[in-house]
Amino acid sequence: MQNTIKVAIQGDRASFHEIAAMQYYTQPTILIYCQSFAEVFDLLRNGNVDRGFVAVSNSNHGEIREVKELLERSDVTSEGKYVLPIEQHIIGLTGTNLTKVKRVVSHPVALSQCSEYLAERFQNAELQSYHDTSAAVAFVKRLGDSTAVAIGSERAAEIHGLVILQHAIQDDEDNATIFRSILRA
Repeated sequence: MQNTIKVAIQGDRASFHEIAAMQYYTQPTILIYCQSFAEVFDLLRNGNVDRGFVAVSNSNHGEIREVKELLERSDVTSEGKYVLPIEQHIIGLTGTNLTKVKRVVSHPVALSQCSEYLAERFQNAELQSYHDTSAAVAFVKRLGDSTAVAIGSERAAEIHGLVILQHAIQDDEDNATIFRSILRA
């Protein structure tokens, strides 16, 4: 029987990190949700988790500089990688009129992955960075404002009870993120 491992990820329930980690790890896993990549590395360094699972690059956005710097400064080793195809969706309240959107909320990398779409469709909307795509969806739900939408996964829309207003808005239809499973060296 396999032992359960504790894995720190950046993001909330229904984040792309969670989706990828659930697909990558075959043994029983407890996910520890972190608001930042630095928190993932701190938990790993302090021995509070067995693994960290972090996005290192995206086919559209490129290398995630913060993760690269943390990998270079930390005494960790990579035990494997996982590539997750990423579809980003506009998510909001039922009845939201996309022509009246004033604010688009998401993780900075997700905003980057959809920059062409956003420039074309929401040139007058405020783009608001949030620590996680799924948390951005939850934030829009809490706001209860039909002029605000989030960018996130289909799973985030389902988990938070909102609707997908526009499917697959990422600039690159082959959008994918590479994740690394890391452990202390």
